[in-house]
Amino acid sequence: MPTSSPLLIAIDGRSGAGKTTLAVELAALLREHHSVSLFHLEDVYPGWDGLADGTARYVERVLRPLAAGRTARWNAWDWDRGRDGAEHTTPAAEIVLLEGVGAATAAARAHLDAVIWVEAADAVRMRTALERDGDTYAPFWQRWADQEDAWLAEDDPAAAADVLVQGHRGPPSPQAVRLALTGLPSCAVLLAPERAGRRGLTLDCERIDAVPDPAALFSTLYGASPSAVWLDSSDATGTTGRDQRNRFSILADSGGVFGQQALHRAGVTEINLPG
Repeated sequence: MPTSSPLLIAIDGRSGAGKTTLAVELAALLREHHSVSLFHLEDVYPGWDGLADGTARYVERVLRPLAAGRTARWNAWDWDRGRDGAEHTTPAAEIVLLEGVGAATAAARAHLDAVIWVEAADAVRMRTALERDGDTYAPFWQRWADQEDAWLAEDDPAAAADVLVQGHRGPPSPQAVRLALTGLPSCAVLLAPERAGRRGLTLDCERIDAVPDPAALFSTLYGASPSAVWLDSSDATGTTGRDQRNRFSILADSGGVFGQQALHRAGVTEINLPG
């Protein structure tokens, strides 16, 4: 019998961008509060020329059943025999992470609750992929890259992404991605335990008997930060003492585990997280 539909999250990006590592580590984090299934598209690509056919199989045999709350049944590709191999299943857990090139293809997006796109420079991607797969992948790198080029010439999953991750810029940050997901309306209800953890934060204050120079203090604390603010109140009323409005200077940046930077333009708000 079908169960309630799981939260379906695609983790997409070109080969070697860092999708698999992020997916595995994000799944481990989400399992603190939820049941999680993880599906890798590489298991169903039918050979080195199979990107288009593989994403079609994924949508029909994996994504559609999961979206209906049913266990997905699919055949792993037997690379040695060049044909479909054994049948496997992906349960409709509370959350299903769908990782691989084409996970957020246009035909899939109507069924997805969130899209994560992992971006990385071409040279970095190639080096990472060949270091991972070695001689097995090397003869086919360009052959596969050409298929990715053809797909992306017709589709733009990165533009449709809810979360954009810069791959290979330091260790992957599944904590930051999980935090970003809690801010999406489609994920807010199911990820309530993660949101509650953030609401439980407390503010620690300490009063220091000193009058530092604001410019020097800002330069010392945040001079090297790529996104920092220095807010001074105006003294519009001309009052003095505790009632004057300009007695506070607020200095801050977007660093830290829960830091965020918001950019709002043309009716769209972009949230950037550190890590």
